[in-house]
Amino acid sequence: MRLVLACLALLSAFPVNAEVYHWVDDKGAVNIMSKPPAGRTVDGTAIGQRTYAPEPAAPGPVPASNAKATASAGPIAAKAQVTMYMASWCGYCKQAKALLTARGVAYREVDIDSSTAANREFRSFGGRTVPLIFVGKERINGYTKESLEALLRRGGY
Repeated sequence: MRLVLACLALLSAFPVNAEVYHWVDDKGAVNIMSKPPAGRTVDGTAIGQRTYAPEPAAPGPVPASNAKATASAGPIAAKAQVTMYMASWCGYCKQAKALLTARGVAYREVDIDSSTAANREFRSFGGRTVPLIFVGKERINGYTKESLEALLRRGGY
């Protein structure tokens, strides 16, 4: 019995990646399935990617529709791009997001559990644990306040 339970525990630990299709039907109901809806085309929008940008210090371009405004820390044009690969269940990811938000850092957030494409992108960088944070071409695996602050300083933040 213990052997069976151990085998089941091992099998449940392996991740399963599948495309997830999400759409709203004519009645307004949200549908989530592993196969695309019959008779519909699915657009190429990347699922699970959000961009967070501080509000501009002076009038400027309006953030894209998928952007969420955060506290302003001034212009960011000359700074390295920040990307964080994360998962909604990850406590360290939440801490990293809080630090980025508190410092007014614009960043791209990629939820690796939201789609196969997001997970594939994460794994293409050798990702094995979240958060995986890039500032420009430099990266840190995991999170400590000190390591993220040092990475941000090197990136011009």
